[in-house]
Amino acid sequence: MVDTTPPTIAELADLKEKAIKAVSAAISFISDIDSTLAMIDGLMYVMQPFKSGRIGIKFIKNNGKLRPQARVFRQLRSRRWVSDYVNHKGLVRRVRKSREFEANHQLLRTLCEHVTNLIQMRMDMVDRLKVADMSFTNTLKARGAYMKQTSSLIGAMHERIAERFEGEMEMDDE
Repeated sequence: MVDTTPPTIAELADLKEKAIKAVSAAISFISDIDSTLAMIDGLMYVMQPFKSGRIGIKFIKNNGKLRPQARVFRQLRSRRWVSDYVNHKGLVRRVRKSREFEANHQLLRTLCEHVTNLIQMRMDMVDRLKVADMSFTNTLKARGAYMKQTSSLIGAMHERIAERFEGEMEMDDE
């Protein structure tokens, strides 16, 4: 006879471990991207002259979470520096090529290409984690009530059948 016993929690632990490893790997990937962006920001800081139009990467708190943003810095008349947000997709076009910036122009363009790719990869990975979380949450919410009803219905049917065939039928637990 075929074994009809459901898997135990211990047998399902392998799935749990795989899910935990996948989420941990995704978070580690995001952390590696953030540290690489911080290193690129350090390189950009050293390679550009202190003139308006400098490009940098700053981690800005948005909705309680730190997110990397590409920023263009400009100096006000009061000698104070302010930064403006720029979209990471057009960052390569923002690299200045004037006399002061010309020495490292090509290297800065390459760094900006990397910044664009890294920020996009980070956004994609965060979106994948959000979609997975919403998927599990919504699936459990939508199907939880059905599962409880079905389980109680099958349990009641099992009890009625067991009462009906009390001594006449034996359930095989092989």
